[in-house]
Amino acid sequence: GDRIPATIEKEHVKPFANEITEGRVVFINTFKVAELQGDYRTTRSHYKILFYLTTSVEKFSDFLVNVKELSFKRLTIVLSHDYDRRYLFDVIGQIVDVSNIQETKNQGISRSMLKIRHGNTEFV
Repeated sequence: GDRIPATIEKEHVKPFANEITEGRVVFINTFKVAELQGDYRTTRSHYKILFYLTTSVEKFSDFLVNVKELSFKRLTIVLSHDYDRRYLFDVIGQIVDVSNIQETKNQGISRSMLKIRHGNTEFV
């Protein structure tokens, strides 16, 4: 019932585009499991799945385990900053202001950063 992130190289996405869709459970074959690195994670897993061009994907319809789709935090926890900042979580709300996109570098990789404000609270 846990999750593990998966990575498909940009140039290899097209062959898998119709097979991997939101809410679909799939059976994958011929892939690599690698150590997950980086400052921000979507799960607590220490590993990720890497797809190859030879990876096969098949729809799996007899999956009986419920998998959590979203990871929410209570607003009081978000506002208090009392959470592990290494892991990403989902937020639902109304955006009232958005900053200009700022370019940042993290571990030598350029990333775009956008500040979003909800009420008096600013999120990055």
